[in-house]
Amino acid sequence: MNPDPPDDLEEIFRATLNQLHAEALVTPTVLTLPPEVIASITSYQKTHRIPREHLLDLALKAQKGRMESLVQACDCLMKGPDSFA
Repeated sequence: MNPDPPDDLEEIFRATLNQLHAEALVTPTVLTLPPEVIASITSYQKTHRIPREHLLDLALKAQKGRMESLVQACDCLMKGPDSFA
């Protein structure tokens, strides 16, 4: 038995992320949205005369900084898996 499991967990986490990244490079992720979301986007797009591509850019920019909370949650999970139970 390994006396230092957090290192093992970190290695597993890194290996998993590396594998997901490699797969994403080969096969892009296709994002789908529920029909009601598409309808809302289309309505907003028509009302404000904003191209959908511009809306996507704005949405991606709005998500900047939120990745930190995911990283913190993963860090907590690696340090104390029971904290998420």
